[in-house]
Amino acid sequence: MKTTTDIKIFLVNSNLFYLNIYEQSFKKLGYNNVTIFLNGTDCINELVQKPDIIFMDDTLIDMSGSELLKQVKSLNPNIYVVLGIDPVEIKTAVNTLNYGVFDYIIKGEDEMAKAEGILLRISKLRDIIKRKSLIFSF
Repeated sequence: MKTTTDIKIFLVNSNLFYLNIYEQSFKKLGYNNVTIFLNGTDCINELVQKPDIIFMDDTLIDMSGSELLKQVKSLNPNIYVVLGIDPVEIKTAVNTLNYGVFDYIIKGEDEMAKAEGILLRISKLRDIIKRKSLIFSF
């Protein structure tokens, strides 16, 4: 995959181990503009950095992923949000669709492969949107 340093990614998870795994995996894929947060409040406070994508866990120290999703979308509806959920919490995924989640990853096997696929889809979508905006700007 080509280097895509223009995409700013936020990772939000109360587990530092998982944050580091995701951060290192994304950097190996060429996504170097990655910021990590251990809680939702710090993420909200840093939205001034204008991330393109937020990968968040549904279980945070200070709020649920659904609560963080609602706050993010109310402040910037253009951010792509991907929610990590436990397999037993499928109902959470369905509910977050109403709040504007782009996609979700069920925790367990192949998480990184799923995350990589989502990043690729978002990159392609962003390219299409840029091309359309150039066409309509004339």
